Amino acid sequence: MMTYRSNPFDKQDYSKFAFKKSELLEILRAIDSSFSFDSPTCNNQKSEQLSSYSNSQYDYKFYLFKKPLLTFHEAACIMTGYDPQYVDQCQNDTNFRQNFSDYLGAYDYINACIDAQMLSYDNDSNRLYSNEFQQFLANQNIEIKGFNEKEYIDYLAQKSLKEQKEFNSQIPSAQTIEAEIFSTDNRVLELEKSINKLKVELQEKDDEIEQLKNDIQKKNRSVFEISPEQIYTTPALEAVKAVVNHWWKDFDPDSNQPQSIPQQKHIKTWIAENHPEMDSDYIQTAIDKICRHPTAKNGGNRKFNF
Repeated sequence: MMTYRSNPFDKQDYSKFAFKKSELLEILRAIDSSFSFDSPTCNNQKSEQLSSYSNSQYDYKFYLFKKPLLTFHEAACIMTGYDPQYVDQCQNDTNFRQNFSDYLGAYDYINACIDAQMLSYDNDSNRLYSNEFQQFLANQNIEIKGFNEKEYIDYLAQKSLKEQKEFNSQIPSAQTIEAEIFSTDNRVLELEKSINKLKVELQEKDDEIEQLKNDIQKKNRSVFEISPEQIYTTPALEAVKAVVNHWWKDFDPDSNQPQSIPQQKHIKTWIAENHPEMDSDYIQTAIDKICRHPTAKNGGNRKFNF
């Protein structure tokens, strides 16, 4: 509840009424928590502040943008769209850091770029060169209308030209393409020659394999096979031929695998049973010796060649 002092001499004159400042401040802060008697012009909404300044006849940009040198404070104001004088007036506002966080961020960004030697300044006046600052903003892809539009357009043009050159550099020239095609054609011809050579070699190998097959077949053919032209024979020759076909046709003297070798007594018994006209022990023994391979002398034993 608010208290006030009235004019004891004229109670109808309300202009004479007075309220305590602390009570008024409490009521006003209930409406706007950022309200302060110290800086009333800086406690309105940010959009209202900018609107009131834009409606003013004074255009702070007219002279600010023409300055050859800029303080860091002025440069930060250009980046954030503030009138430097307006920011100065609000420096003591209790909510200054909150209301002008973008300005403070721009100011810190400028200092960081100077420390990184990305942005130069005049050592004597401790100010930035306006033309360099304009180009710096353009190079950072920042456009401030009325301040660095020309530099920004030039930057975009140079960037586009650079990208185009880089793109063009990646495209091979016609001569390079022709050379690559010629080289590819030569490589194809070389591969075709290699393929044809391999085909010839493969055919030769196939012929060799076929010849080896024939040789093996001839080798496995009974040495006593009689051609149709050969009509002469005897009972003893027939017995020899029969022994070879029956007992030795699968025997391979060059094999490293163990083989069963027939014993002489078994062969002689077989001759007596199948060729009774060869009933002489002497003839039977002779036929066995004729048919038996020199490496198979010990009948009945398994042969191992290492």
